[in-house]
Amino acid sequence: MHNFFTQLLALIIALVALGGGIYLVIGGFVGLLLYARHAKLQPFWDYADMAAIGLPLGHAIGRWGNYVNQELYGTPTSLPWALSIDNPPTEYADASGFHPLFLYESLWNLLLCGFLLWLWLRHRDRLKPGDMVLIYLIGYNTVRFLLEFLRIETAHIAVIGLNSSQTTSAIAVIVATAVLVYRHRNASPAQSKFHPDGARSESPKAEQA
Repeated sequence: MHNFFTQLLALIIALVALGGGIYLVIGGFVGLLLYARHAKLQPFWDYADMAAIGLPLGHAIGRWGNYVNQELYGTPTSLPWALSIDNPPTEYADASGFHPLFLYESLWNLLLCGFLLWLWLRHRDRLKPGDMVLIYLIGYNTVRFLLEFLRIETAHIAVIGLNSSQTTSAIAVIVATAVLVYRHRNASPAQSKFHPDGARSESPKAEQA
């Protein structure tokens, strides 16, 4: 069982590295959910929480494929770390460099991975099943939403003035934040304990039985 989840996480990281992005991550997550239900693995969200720690690392590695392909760059800039493009858009033909959005997103995902790992190691006794997934969704989609303001050649939705990626990211952040706040509004610390080895402990009543 351990080998299955290790291989699945490695597959997700590899797919992201090939440029599949968030859609392949979603596909991998759905595959994990279907397998967990078929194999009757319980509790599913414990496995999902642990997988969520590695997802930002997969994004961080995968974004460097955009550097090789000269994709995911932003508006022109004169910053020292500006990205040089061989064939820039015609309207920016005179620009010497562009914002390396892939680099910004890669660095952010490394920080997010570190934060999730720290949270898991130091504060998992305060977490509920699925919290790591929710925090990952909030962290990833927040920076994705902000970086889209630096993108060029993106179609915006006229009514709200945001592109499709920003709209999706905003919805994900709002929903994940609302769910996270709601579940912890009246949470009891005893309801969300983990054993040191990462498995969730039994409730106080179960321990007394």
